[in-house]
Amino acid sequence: MPLSLERLRKEIVDARTTESTDWFSLLRDVSSFLNATRGSADEAKGQELVIRLLDMRHLLGQYDSILDAFVREAGLFPYLEPDRLGLSDAIAYEAHRPATGSDTVFHRVQGQVFQLLMSGQSVVLSAPTSFGKSLIVDAVVASRRFHNIVIVVPTLALLDETRRRLARFGPLYRVITHSSQKPGERNIFVHTQERVIENENIKNTDFFVIDEFYKLNPSDESERAQTLNLAFYKLSKQAKQFYMLGPNIQGIPPAFSDRFRCIFIKTDFNTVVSEIHKFDVDDDLQHAIQLCSRLNEPTLIYVQSPNRARTVATRLKNVLSESSSPEAKASAAWVRANFHPQWMFAAALDAGIGVHHGRLPRSLTQLVVRNFNKGALKYLVCTSTLIEGVNTRAKNVIILDNKIATRKFDYFTFSNIRGRSGRMREHFIGHVYLYHEPPQEDLPFIDIPIVTQSANASDALLIQVDADELSQASADKVSKYYNDPLLPLELLKENAGIDPAAQIDIANAIISDFHNAHAMLNWRGYPSIPQLRWTCELIWKYFTNGRFKSGAGSGSQLSFLLSMTLRAKRFEDAVELFKKDGMDIDEAIELTLDFQRQWAEFRAPNLLSALNRIQRHIFERYNRQPGNYEAYIVQIENLGRSPIVNALDEYGIPTQIGQVVWQQLGTPDTLDLTLDRLRSSSSFFSGLTLFETMLVAEVRNTL
Repeated sequence: MPLSLERLRKEIVDARTTESTDWFSLLRDVSSFLNATRGSADEAKGQELVIRLLDMRHLLGQYDSILDAFVREAGLFPYLEPDRLGLSDAIAYEAHRPATGSDTVFHRVQGQVFQLLMSGQSVVLSAPTSFGKSLIVDAVVASRRFHNIVIVVPTLALLDETRRRLARFGPLYRVITHSSQKPGERNIFVHTQERVIENENIKNTDFFVIDEFYKLNPSDESERAQTLNLAFYKLSKQAKQFYMLGPNIQGIPPAFSDRFRCIFIKTDFNTVVSEIHKFDVDDDLQHAIQLCSRLNEPTLIYVQSPNRARTVATRLKNVLSESSSPEAKASAAWVRANFHPQWMFAAALDAGIGVHHGRLPRSLTQLVVRNFNKGALKYLVCTSTLIEGVNTRAKNVIILDNKIATRKFDYFTFSNIRGRSGRMREHFIGHVYLYHEPPQEDLPFIDIPIVTQSANASDALLIQVDADELSQASADKVSKYYNDPLLPLELLKENAGIDPAAQIDIANAIISDFHNAHAMLNWRGYPSIPQLRWTCELIWKYFTNGRFKSGAGSGSQLSFLLSMTLRAKRFEDAVELFKKDGMDIDEAIELTLDFQRQWAEFRAPNLLSALNRIQRHIFERYNRQPGNYEAYIVQIENLGRSPIVNALDEYGIPTQIGQVVWQQLGTPDTLDLTLDRLRSSSSFFSGLTLFETMLVAEVRNTL
């Protein structure tokens, strides 16, 4: 019978429950398969067999040393135990330890990527979720080769995870997450793409990293893709070397690799195995609930939307007994006291269920991920927000839905979700449970429009490109902005990411109704109610085209909600603003959170800043006193709190606790000073509960 993956896989699985396994014959066949697939497109299949054997090492007895030889052959060096190795295996093992003084040992492809980076080569790496791409970043940092490193991450959740991971390099580098922090002699800037653009202290970058680089490709999130392209362009003007990492894609534009002389590495090298289980049942949700009650290991449940997450968590909670975890109970009690006593999110925590989606406060999503990874929560119901690089210890992944919001996901997204099952050194084999047919295998090619200047390149991108780098077609496309009589090019560029045509349109609208516009736009500090309404209606008409919802349906509604958001003294007061007749309390809470996060903290400040620059230019040009929106913008984006308290929220200290901590630290006027005082404090602050004190202590230990 010819050797096949399916046959060997079945024999290995059967060996777990069969006492009469002929281990010698089985291992001989695996050895033959490894030899036959070495260096071929099927090499990953051999690795799968080795990983399956590692999961049952305890059954191998006298053949244990043969497995070590297989592990070496497969390049899975981190799974070797150095004290058990012979001389040749020990030499190979040490050859995959970077010369950085750490305990890190690379697998074969990690070692290859690291050596390329150490030779000065730029690398774009496309690899499975379990590959260990971030470990290479840590080794580069540990090499001390670079003075100013910028690490670009897609979300604030991943920003804090990265900051915590790099905290051990504190004696070597200042780890900076905010543009208000002062650089030192050697720095690691861990920033989202927006912060890379706005941080004027990023000047002398000699190495940069873009995590989840596929987000450079224009998609339904074209706003974020555009911002990431601008961040890449800024950094590429400073640094000669970069490392871009992400999940499996098909390829990058030839124009990109030619211009930057980078190496694109596409690999299927895995360190865990994902076992697929397909179900075809009438009631997916009911079956998934029953499945969860039988699974004993950490389980992640993927759903398409926040509303669906709430439904699934509620149904699951109703069939589970209350969690025995003190951390889960304490977290639930705190959420009830500080957000809303009837919030389902808290009831789910009581049952050992975490919920994770984009509407939730950052500190709460960080809390549930930490509790899940510590074992305090057994289940994590999540949307696509969790697959953007945040790591968990899930052994099982239940893919209940095959959509993101209302759109079916593609094979790329499916692979990314599937890859969340299993974890290196903890779960050799992860289990994926499907309720739909997987998408057709078709990985995307990634466009990077600020480099390719393709049809995907918007005017807002192209005006940021140096004139001598523009193609003739691109130059013709944006030439009208170079000599516009109304707004100078530098102002259009300063409003990065905003359509320059829309900026000119809004300027024309101001001039065409000049007297009234001046009265409505020349406010300073805080606007009157009519002024804010007029301002928001102008922004809504020209900058949003009604594209963004998140609780607001018009410019006048946006102005009302912004005003009420600042006036609300408690979160429960804010919820009442959004609660409509017939709306349940959970929907009202999440609508409130969504508006605060999407509009108040992000979009409104960004668009108000753009309008602020435009009106100032126009009114000064006509010798009229302009408005100044900066103080109001600071209030809105921080929801009326100190910016430092909001920054502490990103570090994992919820704003309700951060306010107490900041005040008892003496209300320092910078984030750096606040962190210095917190670092040297005892972590005990009067008025905080034991749970709150433990949260603060946990963050303090990561500074």
